[in-house]
This record gives sequence, structure tokens and C-alpha cells, in this order.
Amino acid sequence: MAVLVRTRDELSAIVAANELTVAEGKRFLVVFYDAPLDAVPTADFGPEAFQVGRREAYLWCPQGLNDSPLAKAFTHKRMGISTARNWNTVVKLLELAS
Repeated sequence: MAVLVRTRDELSAIVAANELTVAEGKRFLVVFYDAPLDAVPTADFGPEAFQVGRREAYLWCPQGLNDSPLAKAFTHKRMGISTARNWNTVVKLLELAS
């Protein structure tokens, strides 16, 4: 079983690096990866949007996550070992770490 950990400083940098508008935190994911992303999907996911960081991807899925083509494109099966948390949780984890 793999475990991914980010330090408080890394979480702070991840929150600060977000360039997407967060309209609803539960539909906005941060996917954390164990290594830098080498390949990124190039399909048009509109109205969904994404941003890629060094070892994370930010996914805006306004219609929800269950049937989201964007969320499926960034799963661990395609991109490597990962875990995802919604924006509300990421911000709360940073608050708790501070």
C-alpha cells in the first residue's frame, strides 16, 4: 500500500499555486501524485478545466465527479500512484497543519 504525504510548506505552495476559480470546493479536486507528471491528457474536457503542477493536478468538475471524463483521465490507472482530495479538504488540511 502506497502512502502520499505532503508537508505543511508543500500544501501551502499547492494552495497558492492554484490558478483556477473555485466556485464549489467539493467539485474541485487536487490529485496528488508520487512523482512529477510526464504526460498530461490533451483532450477537450469543456466545461471541465484543469491545471497541472509539479506533482499535482487541479481538476474543476462542475457537473460532479462520478461521471467526469476529466477525473477519469487523471486517475492512478493512467497517471501513476495518486490520491485525490477536494479543495475544501485541502484547505482544511493546511489549516490543521498550520
